[in-house]
Amino acid sequence: MTRRGLVASRALWSLWALVPVALVAFHFGPGQAMYREDRAAVLVARANGLQQEALRLQGIAYQAHLAAIDARMAAFAKDDAALRKSALEANAHEDSAYALASAGWRQTAEALTEAQTAVDENGGVVRDEIRLAKARALVRSGDIAAGANELEDLLIDAAEQDHEQDHDQAHDQAHDQAHDDALTRAAREELATAYYYGARLMRLAGKPAAQWREVAGRAR
Repeated sequence: MTRRGLVASRALWSLWALVPVALVAFHFGPGQAMYREDRAAVLVARANGLQQEALRLQGIAYQAHLAAIDARMAAFAKDDAALRKSALEANAHEDSAYALASAGWRQTAEALTEAQTAVDENGGVVRDEIRLAKARALVRSGDIAAGANELEDLLIDAAEQDHEQDHDQAHDQAHDQAHDDALTRAAREELATAYYYGARLMRLAGKPAAQWREVAGRAR
């Protein structure tokens, strides 16, 4: 092989050798980020389907709740065995319906936890939206403490974020700030709901008034 041919051969070898290196770099760089986001999108789509089912079950549970109230009112202060039996059956149906709805929300939260794990390294607004949805599902599943903790952490993280950017990125900065403000408002509203229901459950459980009133006060 001539010297020119040898040089050309080495150049071609170098170009070919760069291909797998570039692919590996893509795999461990943007490729990994894209893979995580794609996987998160699939998991979020699954969670959305689970959420729709949880909402349907929640609606059924609410109707069972109203029916149980009617049955209890009908049986109240009446010496009627049939009415008492009807009230007991309505109460059992209500409990069963809410248990199914709770399980549906728990499945939704689990799917969103997987999605959050997939994008944790990427960060950004997608992860925060997933965290908010997961916290909402946790609260509705009955795991109010876990949902409230997630919402509190989300608000703390949002407060610590630095939005300072260069002057030529002012438009993007305004857009990001608007999104962050909307996310913060939504998280605060969900947290207030969690505090309210937490206080209500504490009161129903017979906790001291000072304790449940303190929690209720956080909802304001």
